[in-house]
Amino acid sequence: MRILIVSHHSGSLINFRGDLLRKIISLGHEVIAIAPDSKVKPELDKMNIKLEIAEIDKQGLGILQNVRYLMRIISVIKKYKIDLVFGYTVKPIVFGSLASLLTRTKNFYAMVEGLGGVFTEPFTNKKLLLQFIIKRLYALSFKVSKKVFLLNQDDLKDLTKMNLLEERKAVVIPGIGVDLEKYKRATLPKKPIFLIIARLVYSKGVIDYCEAAKIIKKTYPDVQFNILGGFDNKEDTIPKKIFQAYVDQKTVCYLGEASDVRPHIENSSVFVLPSYYREGLPRSIVESMAMGRPIITTDNVGCRDTVINGENGYLVPTHNPNLLAEKMELLIKDSELRENMGSKSWEICKQKYDGNMINNILVNEMELLKNQENCKK
Repeated sequence: MRILIVSHHSGSLINFRGDLLRKIISLGHEVIAIAPDSKVKPELDKMNIKLEIAEIDKQGLGILQNVRYLMRIISVIKKYKIDLVFGYTVKPIVFGSLASLLTRTKNFYAMVEGLGGVFTEPFTNKKLLLQFIIKRLYALSFKVSKKVFLLNQDDLKDLTKMNLLEERKAVVIPGIGVDLEKYKRATLPKKPIFLIIARLVYSKGVIDYCEAAKIIKKTYPDVQFNILGGFDNKEDTIPKKIFQAYVDQKTVCYLGEASDVRPHIENSSVFVLPSYYREGLPRSIVESMAMGRPIITTDNVGCRDTVINGENGYLVPTHNPNLLAEKMELLIKDSELRENMGSKSWEICKQKYDGNMINNILVNEMELLKNQENCKK
């Protein structure tokens, strides 16, 4: 079969879909990818994946640009005589499904990696308008889809409640998985060192993390609080002046951005993500679990799925730096607790988030095993 992967960001094809693409190719299928630029072409060439460029405005509602994007997907489907289309994130799902419908490509599959910022409080008039538009478009896309992959039960509940998705089409998978050979368990540092990996936006709880660090520093001035991640261009972005104040006061240590997060996780004792963003299932948490780190995160969609409260970490309410600091202090004072919770995280990760297991579910649900005999036709 010829399979088209429609992506919103070229890097995601390697960082988040790479193992799945290798799995599909190992079954004998031909893979073509659509991305907005050619940054990962050398890596895709090595995997024998053809790359087609389709520029995308992730946030824009401009009719002309979106029509061009749709027509570009249609042209790729026709060029390669595509048998199956797989789209993830909003625009690739919406326009990938429309292109499949218009070209009579019967096999379209969608992956919703969380409902995202538009469905995250506070709801402005702009967000409510975008919600309305996305709901209508999702309803059409999901009708075209043979299966819709979701990363948590909350999304299934809400999408079916809104009458956007038939439950029979939904497949809930435990995140996108992690390569346990790449993210290996690592010895915990003896000192308590906290880490958050996130875009520097309010909804990821970065300011709550900084405020909790400020509380802790009053009693434990030597404890280190690291932040890894870049600034965003969205409305939710933390102004640089506000963030820099925490750095200048030595409340937190800003590590910038990194293409490989493993050394930073290895240098940490506890991973923290106090998110109130409408998550799918945070990859950063799962990667930290794979490396044997205790987790402190919020009782929030997606996040709550990763923690058994009191066993491999703690769940805290959103927007609550004081309670977040309390849980941090428990782990600061007890190195044995950090070790035990880190071990439990690793065990849970092996059982639930092994990327090989999850990719096997995906290829099975897309009937790629059944269609192996048609691969080279």
